[in-house]
This record gives sequence, structure tokens and C-alpha cells, in this order.
Amino acid sequence: MESARLSADLKGMRKGTPRLPPVFKAGDTSAVKVAVPGQRDPKWFFSSQSVKYEAVRVQQQRIKNYTRLKTFLRSNEDADSMFELLWNYGPPVDVRKNKSVGFITDLFVIRAFNEHEALASYDGNPCLLRLDSTAGISGGEILSGPTFVAGTVSIITRDGLPTAVTVLQEVTEDQLHGAVEAKIAPSTGFRTWQDSSGNYQVEAKLLGQDTQKVVLQKKDGSIVNVPKSKLSTDDQTYLETPQP
Repeated sequence: MESARLSADLKGMRKGTPRLPPVFKAGDTSAVKVAVPGQRDPKWFFSSQSVKYEAVRVQQQRIKNYTRLKTFLRSNEDADSMFELLWNYGPPVDVRKNKSVGFITDLFVIRAFNEHEALASYDGNPCLLRLDSTAGISGGEILSGPTFVAGTVSIITRDGLPTAVTVLQEVTEDQLHGAVEAKIAPSTGFRTWQDSSGNYQVEAKLLGQDTQKVVLQKKDGSIVNVPKSKLSTDDQTYLETPQP
């Protein structure tokens, strides 16, 4: 389903028109996907040929990465790969459902408002994107990633009129990775082990232990013996806690 959607969008982008419809004012959006009554496939419009080229390039790379991840996950379910799949592809966000979390594609930045907020366009509709930082964000940039629908706010447009826009809150890598690990690790037995210095860590499954060492299996299948004295305090506490 996701493969078909990505391919359909790429096909539409390639056929897209490097000129925005008159209803969209210059500077208000860089690209838009418009549903056409009576036609199955939407039409893509871009503010310039260069924006169209960039959108096609980004979509081609996304399809390549998605195919690689999907192939790998058919035979391996690990937190890192699942995180990468969710971080880059889905499931799609429903911007009309408040407090929902999902993946948003082809969000076009119009301009940064301040240090943490940027005005953007999604499916031709304005929205306010809240980020950890807007440093380096420029108008016309195409963004994709997991977001949280945080409601609506009123902004003043260039016409001086107040307009309600959807607020999308960026979901950070740490937040998503933590959620994925919490979901997958209990079922696979893998967890992050760390040494007492905090300089070394490994994703591995506990195979066994004695009074002096633990036996771990890494995700590549290799087996390692680690002295308990070299493990972090959290890991030593984990070993002493009865597991379900």
C-alpha cells in the first residue's frame, strides 16, 4: 500500500506543472497536490521547475530507502530498522484528527516565524510547524517526518486577516526511538547494554549469566561474554531483577 502511494506520487510529480494555479498567491506555497473532480489521480503544481526537480529527487530517494527497509524487515524485526521505517515513511498523519501522531509527507516551508515555528503548506493548506529549532530552514524547503497534531492557532496573513491554521509539532528522534524500543524490545529480548564508563553500548539479547559474567547475543548473531563488573549500574540492577 505504501509502495503504491509513493510510486503514484512520483508519477504525479513528474507530470506536474511548474506553475501554481492563480488561486495560490506567490510566496504562500511552493508546491501543492490538488484533487481533481471526476479524476482518480490528483495533479501536482510547483512554484518553479527547480522546485519540481527537487521534489522528484527527494521522492526517488524515499522510494529507494523504503524498498531497502521493507526487504530487510521481512526477515528481521529490530528496533533500529523499525525506527528508520517509521521515521521516514508512516503511517500517514490525519491532520484533521487533533492529538494524533503520524507521518507527514511533502510539507513545503514558506518561511520561519521565529526560533521554533515556521509557516508551511500541506496539501495546499497553511499550517504552523513547531520545531526544536528553525535554524537553517528556508522557504521552499520540502520536509517529511513524524508529527503530532497539536490543535489550531490563529495567525495574521499578509492581507492582515486572522486565519486558523493547524499546528503540527515535530516528533523528535529520541521520542520515536524510545517508543519503538518499548514496543519491540520486550517481544524480541533485545535491549541496550552499556559499560560503566558510558562510552560503549550494544543492542543484545541475554542468553545466560553466572556470578562473574553475562553471555549476550548481538543482532548480527555473534556471542560475547562480558564481565558483570564492567556493566553499568542500570544493567547490573536489571540482571538482579526477576524477569517475566
